[in-house]
Formats: sequence, structure tokens, C-alpha cells
Amino acid sequence: QKAGKDNDMKMLYGCEFYMVDDKLKYVDNPTDIELNKADYVVFDFETTGLSARYNKIIEFGAVKIVHGTVVSRVDILVNPGVPIPEKIKRITNISDDMLKDAPNIEHAMEKIMDYIGDAILVTHNASFDIAFLNQALIDLGKEPIKNGVVDTLTLSQYVFPESLSH
Repeated sequence: QKAGKDNDMKMLYGCEFYMVDDKLKYVDNPTDIELNKADYVVFDFETTGLSARYNKIIEFGAVKIVHGTVVSRVDILVNPGVPIPEKIKRITNISDDMLKDAPNIEHAMEKIMDYIGDAILVTHNASFDIAFLNQALIDLGKEPIKNGVVDTLTLSQYVFPESLSH
């Protein structure tokens, strides 16, 4: 449409407009724990696809941070019970052969939840990782997590809005 007196649009020369998502959520389940005294588990999942409902966890990698110091690391492979798609094999470098003797999600989730405990969870793109974690818990008849969650993706988008990638 062209701007003009018969239109509701008016041209404003020399003006810049920015879209700001003021609903970026970089913390879920906030707690009263002082951040410098909190325990953190920084983690990432590898999965068979992008849907927490239809795809499966194949790897949990994490570090535990206590009072600012990395105290442990863990890498848990999970047998998803289904073949890994070729695209996922290329992205993750995880093969079906690597997972054939790995525990299933029920046994792996026990280890994962023991490792996590009540620590604050830190992950990049929390909506993805927490969705997979909670879906696996629900599928096993357990409650979703109540841990505090910090999303480094939305935090990066907030702190570095001019960056092209996060």
C-alpha cells in the first residue's frame, strides 16, 4: 500500500523501529537460593529428532558446578529402542552401534535425576531440553522437574541483541 491521506499509514522518514520480545523467558521455576551459593548442572541432550513427544533422548552430557567450581562431569548414552535417523547420526556422531548396550530411558533417567538432584539446571535452548526431560519423566509416570532453570539462549539474546547467532 502507498501512504497517503486516504490511508491509515503515514510515512515517518528517518525513524527506526525495533521489535522487542519483552516476554523472553530466561528463568523458569525461580528459587530463593543465592546464585553464588547455588549448585548448578549445565547440561545438553542429544535426541533422535526435534519433537519431545515423538523423538527420544540418546545422550545426556553434563557438568556439575558447586560454589563456582566444576566438581564432576557425566556422559550417559541412552538406547532409544529405535534406529537413529541418518541426519541425526551425522549431526551427533552417535551411531546405533554405540547405543546397542546403553541403558534404556528408564534406567538412564534414574542416573540423570540422581545427578541433577535439586541443582539449578542451565542449558542452551531450555524449551527444547526441558521439554525432553519432562516428557521422559511423564512417560515413566513421574512428575515433571521443579528445579530452577536458566536458559542461556534467551539470556544471550537479551544481553547481545545485535548478535546474528547465539
